[in-house]
Amino acid sequence: MDLLTSRLYRACEWLTSLAYLNLLWIGFILLGGILFGWGPATVAMYTVSRKWLTGHRDIAVFPLFWQTYKTEFIRSNGLVLLMVVIGAILFVDFRILRVLSADISVLGILLISVCLMYLITLVFIVPVYVHYDLRVWRMIPFAFLFGVSRPLHTIGVSLAAAILACVFWYFPLLMLFFSGSVYALITMFLTLKAFASMDPRLAKEEERRIVGNK
Repeated sequence: MDLLTSRLYRACEWLTSLAYLNLLWIGFILLGGILFGWGPATVAMYTVSRKWLTGHRDIAVFPLFWQTYKTEFIRSNGLVLLMVVIGAILFVDFRILRVLSADISVLGILLISVCLMYLITLVFIVPVYVHYDLRVWRMIPFAFLFGVSRPLHTIGVSLAAAILACVFWYFPLLMLFFSGSVYALITMFLTLKAFASMDPRLAKEEERRIVGNK
C-alpha cells in the first residue's frame, strides 16, 4: 500500500508540475504578444523539461523559466522568424504548384520532400537549441540530420504528437494544462537518450550529474 501511495503521490506531483509549466508557457506567450512570446516561452519550457529529466526535480521552476525567457528572447525570436519565413516560402511554392497544374509531378515530389525535411527540423529544433550551444545557422542542419539519423526517435515523437492530438480532441480542456508541457517532456526525453548515445563520454558525465543530485 505504501508503494502504491508513493507512486500515486509521484504521479500527482508530475501532473501538477506539468500543468504549472504549461500555464507558464501559455502566459508568457501572451506576455510577448503571442508573436514574440512563442519562441522564448517554448525554449524556456523545454529548458525546464530538460532540467527535470536530468535529475533536477527540485529546481525553482519560475525563476528558471523567467531567466531563460529573458535571456533567449532575441535569439529565439530570430530562430522563429527564420523558420516562419522558410515555412511561408514552402506554402507559397505549394500554391504556385496548384495553379500550374501542368506537368509538375517531379517538382511536386521535390517540394513534398523539402516540406518533410522542414517538419523533421521543426520537431527537433528546440531540443537541439536547449541542449547544445550552437549558432542558428548550424542548429537547423543539425536538427534535420539528427531527425534523419534517428528514425525511431522521429517516429516516437510523431506518434506522441498524434496520440496527444487525439486526446486533446476529445478532452479539449486538457489543452490548457498539458498541451505544450507533456509534448515537450516526451520530446526532450527521447532526444536526450539519443544525444547521450551520440557521445558516450557526454552520457557518463550526465549520469554522474544525475547521481550527484539524488
